[in-house]
Amino acid sequence: MHPDVAKLVEAGRVSAPVGEKLSKIAPGSYRIHKGFGGGVVTEWDLFNGKVTIDFEKEKGKVMGLKLALEKTEAVEENDVRAQKVSQLGELKELAEKDPVELVARTIETRGANMTMDQLDAELCGSVVEESGYKKWWEKTKKALRESKRVSVPTKRTDPLVLRDESTGPGEALVDDLDQARSPKARVKALEAIQREAPLVAATEGLLARAFEIVNDAALKLMKLAPAQSLELIALRDEIAQETKQDDAIAVDAPKLAEVLQVADGNLSEDLNHVAAARLKRILEAFPPAFGDDWVGKVLSVFGKISSRGVSEIAKLLGEKDETKALNDHIKVALSRHALGPDSLAWICRER
Repeated sequence: MHPDVAKLVEAGRVSAPVGEKLSKIAPGSYRIHKGFGGGVVTEWDLFNGKVTIDFEKEKGKVMGLKLALEKTEAVEENDVRAQKVSQLGELKELAEKDPVELVARTIETRGANMTMDQLDAELCGSVVEESGYKKWWEKTKKALRESKRVSVPTKRTDPLVLRDESTGPGEALVDDLDQARSPKARVKALEAIQREAPLVAATEGLLARAFEIVNDAALKLMKLAPAQSLELIALRDEIAQETKQDDAIAVDAPKLAEVLQVADGNLSEDLNHVAAARLKRILEAFPPAFGDDWVGKVLSVFGKISSRGVSEIAKLLGEKDETKALNDHIKVALSRHALGPDSLAWICRER
């Protein structure tokens, strides 16, 4: 309890509980106001019940003690909101030299998570110049993702989350996959895992956890967005093959062939939304997906798929001794003007 307040308590002027509250707004303490931002108490007048606070957005603000206690919140000296008043120069230097640390500290003030809008409100225009904030944030966002210290969402409405210091880099990658909400974000997160596959595979059970997340997402997307479902499963299978951990994929996990069967009827459009690097693996799933009809199914997309897809289809048919079927299809399609520019370009180049 502050000495000045202790005297009032001893004299019976205020109760001990009230004295404890008053002590938290003593000169030198830090307060937060929703409108004025962080502030430091510069002086008080206990006799007249007033307090003066230098807020971030209004210096020398005089408030009644009761009102100040109701409308402001006490914060610790090491809180970024308090440091914006007492150590703004140091924070600006930190923004330049170690932006990851600055963001981590700022998020910590909100209980380990905050939205990007909240982060902007804390830093833009005060710690980081407004004119250069966008450029600073893009650079910082990249550094945050590389550091794995903070989980950075793809949507502004989702929160930035400060990771536990005990979280390893592999776990952080899987956490990012789990927290990704859009199909594209999940594919991107899984690609990040693929780049660090040996690291993730080194932790027992971690790949299995990642694959479980993928399986759940792929099942949900199977009818709504088959292209993303195909990409996720193809990526999953690539990672399992690269790490030699096929057993990490559950027995009842969705397979490429199953998604192709669901997507039948709109295959060309779905395949055109798949990354070229994964087309080969997906096309190789046509035989198990369609049985004896697989040649006709794959040829049905030949004239409507990308140049990479056209080449992969031709290779697949050649490997399966179905080149004659391809040539017959090309002749008929040419006579009907039913081939797209990519397949025509391939024919001119290869035939």
